[in-house]
Amino acid sequence: MNKVLVILALVLGAFQAHGAIKVYDKDNAEVGIFHQFKCGSSLNCSRESDKLLIQPGVQSQVVATATTITRADCGASFINAGAVQMELPEASTVLGCRLTFITGNASNFDVNPDDADQILVETDAAGDAIRNATLGNSITLEAISASQWTLISVSGTYADIN
Repeated sequence: MNKVLVILALVLGAFQAHGAIKVYDKDNAEVGIFHQFKCGSSLNCSRESDKLLIQPGVQSQVVATATTITRADCGASFINAGAVQMELPEASTVLGCRLTFITGNASNFDVNPDDADQILVETDAAGDAIRNATLGNSITLEAISASQWTLISVSGTYADIN
């Protein structure tokens, strides 16, 4: 019979278990068995009686402005309030970074990669930007190589504007 490993400390860095940890949500439903997990901005960890609870965190929302996105912005959702162009960081500097862009105003919302980077599937060449102006549409991108961003999810149509 498997036993639940009780972890009393909240983990802010990666936790490496020597074996498996059975994890339950706040409703006492088993989430799964893990060998490693990280508590922080995407996972909230808390203790309830003899169990460590792990729950999804809240994604950061940012009002989109004409600015270059940085590593600190990874995981955020950007929502436009008017016509704006967001500059993606160079993919090689933020591998694994996911960013979501939501059209919150029916104005041109442009997402522009570094000149040497390409947004795969949505564009046909390095440096090409994408555009959407339809209220409620969204796109999530992830940096997957030194020069590529790829489409993780999309709602609506994004145009290659270069």
